[in-house]
Amino acid sequence: MELLALEEEQIQLEHKLLHEKKNVMRQHLVKTIEENKVKIQNKKDSIEQHKVIERSQMLKTQKDIEQELKQQATEKSLKKHQMKNEMVRQLQAQKKKAEDQ
Repeated sequence: MELLALEEEQIQLEHKLLHEKKNVMRQHLVKTIEENKVKIQNKKDSIEQHKVIERSQMLKTQKDIEQELKQQATEKSLKKHQMKNEMVRQLQAQKKKAEDQ
């Protein structure tokens, strides 16, 4: 009778051990899943920050290019105007020279 009671106790202990193993495994999996969720969120946040920085740099570069193009256009227009004035001045000088002769 005592042997039978020991066998039943051993079976109960084995079931309890199996149940505890399952609980430990479940807790480990839950912990791992939560850690992975945090890592994924951190990665998403990091990517978003990089996108914001990249977008900001791109907009700054675009503004710099637009400003440079505007400045080049202004300089070109100014040179064109100066050349026109120089040509007018030269033509007036030639006209005056022709009239003086």
